[in-house]
Amino acid sequence: MEKSKIIVLIGGTATGKDTIRQGLMASRKYHSVVSYTSRPIRDDEIDHQSYHFINNEEMDKLIHSDKMLENTEYLVDGVSFRYCLTKDCFKDDMDNIVIINPIGLKQIIKNDPSIIERLHVFYIQCYKDIIYKRYMDREKKVKDYDALMRRYEDRIKQDQKDFADLEDFLKNNNIKFNIILNLVTEKSLPKIKTALAMNGNLIGKKIKIIEMQGEPNYTGRVGVIQKIDDMKQLHGTWGNLAIVPKVDLFEEVN
Repeated sequence: MEKSKIIVLIGGTATGKDTIRQGLMASRKYHSVVSYTSRPIRDDEIDHQSYHFINNEEMDKLIHSDKMLENTEYLVDGVSFRYCLTKDCFKDDMDNIVIINPIGLKQIIKNDPSIIERLHVFYIQCYKDIIYKRYMDREKKVKDYDALMRRYEDRIKQDQKDFADLEDFLKNNNIKFNIILNLVTEKSLPKIKTALAMNGNLIGKKIKIIEMQGEPNYTGRVGVIQKIDDMKQLHGTWGNLAIVPKVDLFEEVN
């Protein structure tokens, strides 16, 4: 039986990873992998959905158990916050979506190199001014502005360090990945869905057209891929026009 896929959303602070995950989860065909953290819960987060929020004693037990896959640590304003993924966070009977940082991804691959064939990584990036705005909007209830700025600057510095060699790591380990510039999530999601639909054997795959360039009448059409021509265009039962994967947008449907 084919193993379930692991869709990895990876990117720096405030690049929109959580919003993208929520958009993908709306289809109800993925399992959202929830990791553990020792940091305090934010106002807009839900325990056991955003993270499993646990104390340091509980974190110590997980990290030293045989279930542990990876663990990372951030120092913010002199306080250590830890994150951990365990084997029971994943499901085998459906595709998984997980948000993780480069250190965690490297740990998982080191512990289990066979997992590489299941990975599809989306490296989420964004412009600095948008990151700053998103971060400040997210933390708008924090009254101590100086402390907030220190925390923001610490995260940016940590991201610069953690992500410095990510692209080289992905390429050197033959990991499937796409770089997504996430300026507006509504425009990023179709690109991610198209990349996911391009995974595996395309012939016989049922897809729904999100957008066909210059052909609005094809939006929403559903069909089965029957043929791939010499130009890599997809032909199928949705109509006479072919889908151009690098131009048109579509998603896999059941």
